[in-house]
Amino acid sequence: MTAPDGDVREYTINRGRTLRLTGLAILMAAICGLEVVVIKTIAESTRGVLAFGAVFFGLAAVFIGRSLFSRSPGLVISDSGLRLPHFAKEAIAWTSIVAMNRVTFGRSDALVLQLDPVIAATLTRRGLARIVPRRANASVVLTRLRGSPNAIAAECETRWQAAHAASAAQGRIIRPPPVAVVQPHRPWLTYALLALLAIVFACELSFAVDANHAGSPSVLTLAYMGGTIGNRIWRNGEWWRLFTATFLHAGVAHVALNGIVLWSAGTALERLVGWRWLGAIFAVSALGGSVASLLANGPNIVSVGASGGIIGLLAALFVITFRLPPSAARSRLQMRAALTVAPALLPIVLADKGVTIDYAAHGGGAFAGTLLALILLKSWPSSRARPPLEFVAAGLAGSYFAIAAAALVPILQLRAGLHGG
Repeated sequence: MTAPDGDVREYTINRGRTLRLTGLAILMAAICGLEVVVIKTIAESTRGVLAFGAVFFGLAAVFIGRSLFSRSPGLVISDSGLRLPHFAKEAIAWTSIVAMNRVTFGRSDALVLQLDPVIAATLTRRGLARIVPRRANASVVLTRLRGSPNAIAAECETRWQAAHAASAAQGRIIRPPPVAVVQPHRPWLTYALLALLAIVFACELSFAVDANHAGSPSVLTLAYMGGTIGNRIWRNGEWWRLFTATFLHAGVAHVALNGIVLWSAGTALERLVGWRWLGAIFAVSALGGSVASLLANGPNIVSVGASGGIIGLLAALFVITFRLPPSAARSRLQMRAALTVAPALLPIVLADKGVTIDYAAHGGGAFAGTLLALILLKSWPSSRARPPLEFVAAGLAGSYFAIAAAALVPILQLRAGLHGG
């Protein structure tokens, strides 16, 4: 940190932190690329996924690491305003800042500036920020700068309030709100979904229609407990299977892996959109995954798992992060979504009977989650902390879970018929 003038302070970028993130992205790109080149027996579908991963992480390394070669400071503070690296040339005057909020998310700490809409429209954004819909805000990622986050935030607040006080003395009406710290809420619905999946899997083992195999329910058990089967759905009209298959799993590894991914995606997304919209996104994505699985798989294939809904949450998380201002928190959430979806797409064998990943369910869930997130992002006013129409979200989620619960009646009837009465 240097102070070239009495009223100007420059804060340089913490290059050590940036270097670590760049190195992680390079490592992931190298791992994906080496697997494509070295493993000759890899399936073509997996080869395509890994090639995409290599390109994605390579571009991420370039995007993150470009600031390592930048000579401009990360933040310049003066009495007249401040300069941010993601704007081309313009300085932001203190009097054009309407509100200043301190936002913490995990280990990220940022100062979000709400700008006068007229002033915000005149600013020229740098790089990829140009393609993001314009919003009347900007951000200062305090944890990316060399210096104390508290001291930097206090200095910004002091100069901001002084500028507004001077404007008020000249006859302008100013209402500077205090700096606020936004704390995330506990993701209770994510925890409830994890508990529900564990309870249903325990029921699969306890109420199996035939012997379990190494701690995994048989295919017959999954079929009788509500897995998607094309013949049963098309010929017998058992459409409720599209809802129940989401909560069933083929083995301990299957439910454990889905649980880990659900925890990673759900805890982050629920803090952004609230529990009602998290439930709606999960429900719509799960249904989209079940429909895609039904259309793509053979008529006698039994498909189960919450993968469609979970991949939909990951896709929605990635989309919703673009509502956040450019910051380390947004980059971390996007990286979390990318790193979490990679192992979920690997064609690992989940049981000794050759139960494998249902890529159709993943694709359908990702499509449904992305589509709903885009609609949500478009209709979400910047002035609201939570998305609108929460009663609609609650209705979507409630309907999905109600249909799945009501399907217990035909499931019990099928079991009774199997045992002759």
